[in-house]
Amino acid sequence: MTNVASGLYWDPMAVRQCEHAGEGADIQLRLGGKTEPASGEPLESLSKRFRDATFSAK
Repeated sequence: MTNVASGLYWDPMAVRQCEHAGEGADIQLRLGGKTEPASGEPLESLSKRFRDATFSAK
């Protein structure tokens, strides 16, 4: 895909896959679409885990 924007996802399963894969790994993910039918189908993607990071908002 090119020129795509996407919102936030709440997907603990995908987070665990990324954590397990390790930094720099290519990961086949199914993002979102797991909590209720109204959210649609999961987005399937080949993703790269870049690095460990933390985020905080003030």
